[in-house]
Amino acid sequence: MRNPATTTLLPSNENYQCRMKIMKNLFLFIYIIFFSNKIFAGVGDTYVCEQKEFNSAGYKNERILYWNQDTFETKAKVVEGTVDTSTTQSLTINKPNYFVSIYPYSNGHITITFDGNVFVSTYVEKEYTYSTVYNCSKF
Repeated sequence: MRNPATTTLLPSNENYQCRMKIMKNLFLFIYIIFFSNKIFAGVGDTYVCEQKEFNSAGYKNERILYWNQDTFETKAKVVEGTVDTSTTQSLTINKPNYFVSIYPYSNGHITITFDGNVFVSTYVEKEYTYSTVYNCSKF
């Protein structure tokens, strides 16, 4: 029989481990819910994108990217002396965390890739290729 005078109020090792496991899982669940909209990219999301490097005109182009079910849409920030390059194009590949679009343009093709963070536009024609890279963040 236990002596009540010597019984401690500390939890047993099993109870303590169980509570710690529950608290760890609860913390992980809250962390995932709180940061999930920043971690996962997908249909219905909107992004603000800025050109990674200065272009030949001496500025970094900015655009808004809308990721739709079968299309993507970009709205360009028009700077004085530039042309509006906003567009809506169909998606060739649309996966949960990235998309690819390939379409004809001028004398070649444009390939667009987006992974939720980096938007890359590449124009290709015979003996000429030009790529632009944008860093994006969810809006």
